[in-house]
Amino acid sequence: MDLKEVGVEPEIRDQAFGLVLEFFGWNWDRTELWFRMPNPLIGGLSPIAMILFGRADRLLAWIQTQIGENP
Repeated sequence: MDLKEVGVEPEIRDQAFGLVLEFFGWNWDRTELWFRMPNPLIGGLSPIAMILFGRADRLLAWIQTQIGENP
């Protein structure tokens, strides 16, 4: 699934993707894998699932907190 196919505000989706991409040293494969894999730190859901369930804003806030960029 392409993140651009997911029905969420593009700004939130792009910001979350950009932060994770930067964290992984601009490695597209690792970033895509991270978005697809279930994550026990976010309730066992994959980040893509969180976005699909309408929780993109919570996912973005969680990512920002984890990498120390809390606005």
